[in-house]
Amino acid sequence: MISSVITVTNGITLKNITDNEPSIILFTRNQCVSSKKMLHMLDEFSKKHPHIACVQIDMSPNSVGKAIAHRFNIIVAPSFVVFQQKKETNRGCGYTQFLNYMTGEI
Repeated sequence: MISSVITVTNGITLKNITDNEPSIILFTRNQCVSSKKMLHMLDEFSKKHPHIACVQIDMSPNSVGKAIAHRFNIIVAPSFVVFQQKKETNRGCGYTQFLNYMTGEI
């Protein structure tokens, strides 16, 4: 199965996405079970809502995504940030907050 989630490895690409379309950015770590569950949930969501850019950034140690996470003041994974009309509209940390956002806000 092909994922609809965009994996971003640089800040320029991420800025282009968040400036041009509603976006959900998920900051993950490869070895994190919650990150994997949230990424699966985001993938399913992206298939139902193709007008919303769903982005994953790996912030595992020694990854490029760690610097991107730092610019967003993301310290722990999994975390998420939501953009609409070039502005951050929501953010949270952990599976429960992500689940509440995905089932209640959209």
